[in-house]
Amino acid sequence: MYAYDGELTRDIVRNFCQERKQAAAEGQVTIFLQVVVFDSADNARKSEFPVPAAYSIPDATTKHMRLNYVYNCLNGSSEAEWCPRGSVHDKAVSEKDI
Repeated sequence: MYAYDGELTRDIVRNFCQERKQAAAEGQVTIFLQVVVFDSADNARKSEFPVPAAYSIPDATTKHMRLNYVYNCLNGSSEAEWCPRGSVHDKAVSEKDI
């Protein structure tokens, strides 16, 4: 889990996700990677059921999620969904194979 309170641009998201994907490819993760970024460390909560990729936490917490990145190490598929200024302010942007 991470926290970031600045604006999430497409370039910031792509760079962040590609760094995590590279680390996974170098053997730090063997099957499945999910990275979640919240608007502040105080609002970060761990999911009880991280697989499948649905983040299973109360709505009061999900509104503080800024980025959800999922990477399947077995087949190479990945997807990032993020809110540039936070889910309270923006509609989510989604991009596959990031």
